[in-house]
Amino acid sequence: MSSSIQTPLTTKCEENDDNNNNPVLSRLLKQLRPFQREAYEYATQGIVSSRQFNTGNSINDGSATNDTVGDTFPGRCLLADEMGLGKSITSLAIMSHYISEWPLLILCPASLKFIWPTEIEKFIPSLAPKNIYVVQGFDDADFYDNAHKRKDIRIVIASYSLLQKRSASARCLQQFQFKCVIADESHNLKTKGSQRTKLALPLLQNAKRLALLSGTPALARPVELWTQVYALAPDLFGSYSSYTKKFCNARRGRFGWDVNGVSNVEELHHKLKQIMIRRLKSDVLHELPAKQRSLVPIHISNKTKRKECEALIKELNDTRQSVEDLVGDDAAGAHFEARKLLMQAYQSSGVAKSEGVAAYLLEWLRGSGTQKVLVFGHHKGVLDCLEAAVAKELKGGGHIRIDGSVSSQERALRVRKFQNCSTIRVAILSMTAAGTGLTLTAASCVMFAELHWTPGVLAQAEDRCHRIGQQNAVNVMYLICEGKLSVDYIISVFKSIISSSHFLSYCYMPTPQIQI
Repeated sequence: MSSSIQTPLTTKCEENDDNNNNPVLSRLLKQLRPFQREAYEYATQGIVSSRQFNTGNSINDGSATNDTVGDTFPGRCLLADEMGLGKSITSLAIMSHYISEWPLLILCPASLKFIWPTEIEKFIPSLAPKNIYVVQGFDDADFYDNAHKRKDIRIVIASYSLLQKRSASARCLQQFQFKCVIADESHNLKTKGSQRTKLALPLLQNAKRLALLSGTPALARPVELWTQVYALAPDLFGSYSSYTKKFCNARRGRFGWDVNGVSNVEELHHKLKQIMIRRLKSDVLHELPAKQRSLVPIHISNKTKRKECEALIKELNDTRQSVEDLVGDDAAGAHFEARKLLMQAYQSSGVAKSEGVAAYLLEWLRGSGTQKVLVFGHHKGVLDCLEAAVAKELKGGGHIRIDGSVSSQERALRVRKFQNCSTIRVAILSMTAAGTGLTLTAASCVMFAELHWTPGVLAQAEDRCHRIGQQNAVNVMYLICEGKLSVDYIISVFKSIISSSHFLSYCYMPTPQIQI
């Protein structure tokens, strides 16, 4: 799932009578960028754009036109746009076309299940919290006993990790008999024999409408696509055996069948055109802002840490409100106390959410192909946690780290390595040590694992990749932990970066009390 939260557009789009009778869909269509509207039309009507498959070495034989492609599968598609192009809102628009067939099931990695409600709240504000149910664990008693009987639930969100044989929640998902399903980061189902895939396939195949979302559709290894395309259109691709023999150059080897090859590429691409749409950022760059900011809520699983952060943030809010009524020396002293609380809140929240941030980062890496990312933190413990997770995921050789302990000469070497080596995908950076003076334009994505009490530090850090030499639109994600800090305070933090109104045009504030 793309973590960037798209800002509503003011451009007009034509609406037919059906859309006018569906206010949810009508509102969503007004917010789609043109290339997202193309994906919606493709999924619901089979209309193909000339740039639909303009993806370099993947699917592009020059035959795509603004017309209907062969047999189509209304409401069933693999949305394979590159990460950062807004697959979430596009998939919600597709499924809202069939809103009369809801409830809608959204399957996603565990690290994303608290992000989906935020996006739904933004794009479908008519849905109340009671209309969205996030399944909590393998044996969610409320879900098992009551939720599947409730008529007011319109969207159910569940993680792939729940799909295990002994999971009561998984059994309850089957009872819902969902007609509409979104499977986010669907490449998580690429392993044919896994328990997760076996339990997911019935949910996907039994749905009348199905949107699979993946920024990395594994076109170079067709075998990894089979479970996804089989879920969408089993008759189109046939059995696993016939598929691998035709498209994976299957050969019997010493230890069984080798299905890691590629064959009959043109025929495979022709078939994929009937169910898949994919665009790269370079295809739609002129439709994207130069820089997009988004807030990504990170769940704190440790209850003790969560309560500590909530208490600190409450105290900070109370102190800030009391300061507004003071003048003179009293105000100066109160400001000093508020500053100390703020620094303490930053440190506590940064450490508390570090494991959640690491999980989100790893999911991003798995779903973003070969894209690179800058990850900024401030406290050593947070940077250590992120580095350990990335080193394990990328086998120790796929990242650099720059903090105060790294000499100037070594920094230059590490920057050069990040800029020039395709296997180095992550730069773990201290905001104060690496936030200025470095050019890291090989990345077009920036994540902040922590905030900083000086807004200018954040602005400088953003510009490590948003500078001369950058070829892509830059996505900036602020990974914020749960708690209650007012929108007014968040805006005040960023006033030194840009004006409040301009910031809001890039960054979605979901409720009067933002989660941070």
